[in-house]
Amino acid sequence: MTTISKDIGRDDLLIHRGCDERFCSKWMIDNRDGKGYVEKDLRKWTAKFFLYCNNKQVYEQDCITDSHGYAIASIPAKAFEDNLWLTRSNGEWKIVGYGDNGEQEWLAWGYYEMV
Repeated sequence: MTTISKDIGRDDLLIHRGCDERFCSKWMIDNRDGKGYVEKDLRKWTAKFFLYCNNKQVYEQDCITDSHGYAIASIPAKAFEDNLWLTRSNGEWKIVGYGDNGEQEWLAWGYYEMV
C-alpha cells in the first residue's frame, strides 16, 4: 500500500513504517526576466534522499529526477523493518541534487518522525 505522507509541520515528514512512501521536492527558479518562477529541468541531475539521526546519516535513497523540477524518493515498505529503526524514529531529512558539471544543491530539508 502506498501512502503520501502528510506534513507534520513546515517541511517535516511523518514516515509510516511498513508502508511504501514517496517524498519529493520541486525546484523552481526565478530567472528575473519578469515571468516569475519556472521549473528547473532536473533530467541531467541526480538526487539523493537522506535521513540523519543524532547528526549521523542512517539512510540513503536515490531519487528520480524529471524535467518539471521534481526529485522523487520512492522508499519501499521493507526499508524500515529492522528494530534498529525504533532508536532512529526521528531526526532530519534532506534531498540533495547533483548536477552533471559538479553542481550540488540542497533541494529540500526538514525533520522527520517515524511511526
